[in-house]
Amino acid sequence: MPMTPRATWCTALRGRNNDALLVTTDGTIWLGGDVGLQAFRPNGRRQTRIRGKAAVAALPDGALIVHDAGGVERWDNPAGDRSVLRYAFDRPHFLGSAGFNLAYESGAEVHLFDPRLACIARFPSPEGFDVGWFRHALAADGMFCCGSKGLQVCDWIGQVRTLAPFPGEQVLAAVKAYGRVPVWTSEDGTEVRLTDPGKLHDLSSWVVTADADPDLLFACNRLAPFVAICFTREGAFRWCRTLGGACCGNRIHKDGNTFVASTGCGGTVVWFDRDGNVGLQTPLPTTPGLGHILSPSLIIPGDGSVHADGLRGLWSFDARGRDRTLPIRGSWHHDPITGRLLCVSGRTGWTRRIWPQSLAAYPLDVAWQA
Repeated sequence: MPMTPRATWCTALRGRNNDALLVTTDGTIWLGGDVGLQAFRPNGRRQTRIRGKAAVAALPDGALIVHDAGGVERWDNPAGDRSVLRYAFDRPHFLGSAGFNLAYESGAEVHLFDPRLACIARFPSPEGFDVGWFRHALAADGMFCCGSKGLQVCDWIGQVRTLAPFPGEQVLAAVKAYGRVPVWTSEDGTEVRLTDPGKLHDLSSWVVTADADPDLLFACNRLAPFVAICFTREGAFRWCRTLGGACCGNRIHKDGNTFVASTGCGGTVVWFDRDGNVGLQTPLPTTPGLGHILSPSLIIPGDGSVHADGLRGLWSFDARGRDRTLPIRGSWHHDPITGRLLCVSGRTGWTRRIWPQSLAAYPLDVAWQA
């Protein structure tokens, strides 16, 4: 029976809206774009618009962290009469959050702030440590990445250590054990080989996950095939496994006591334990082309379901791996305040948006409604 998804509310958006969507503890929804930083009430009504600002973090105490070309600000009451704390420096580039602290790069320096915007660390950008794109991972114990010498960490005083060399032999063994050649099937049925095993040694293609478990680190290949390596926090190798035959799977998430990952262009979701044993995997796509592609980032609301943003809409999986598709293309987010799914629609891909756009809220179980 076809689904008839119904939004709780829907609001038309102005301009292109490409920035992160954040929800503060009062339920206010913040969305950045070409027309500035926009705020919406929990019922979808637009509340305010502020030009020249970008929001990067909603803190547990209700504050919002924003920045502009001249520095970083903390808004204590972002939806009301804002009290502002500001730290000024030129053209800050947001690296991410480490616990509740925030890391920025500006010029050749890294700045670490506590939630009150006190600068608690400041040091030169570590030489040979790539914090570009999304390869690095931030955690309370430092910044992690796969650098030229293997798995590396830069602590919050600027010292770089190599935790582990790249386990090349184990990676090749995991690819061989997978038994399937990493290929992509085009719309006309042509099979295209995605990579060769030699490229698995290109460390610039490996992405680190540091926040899925306090005792473990994961390094995943964003090329094909999708290989995951597990290390202890001290850098001891634990296991290596091929989770999918295609590219663009690069993030490991935690769902209760189980880990879960999207295989990206492979079009599957995989659940596994801390020893790398796969307990569940959704069926491999049978149709050619790119329609089955899933985003590497998953929405895990904590009710046993897993949601993946895909080219055909939102894919929703229950605890047994059964799936339904909410056929609305957009950028999907989970609102932890109301428990709803928020969608910025009007998108042709994960980086290119078209007009008109809208912001809509859906009940969490909408993907399972007939």
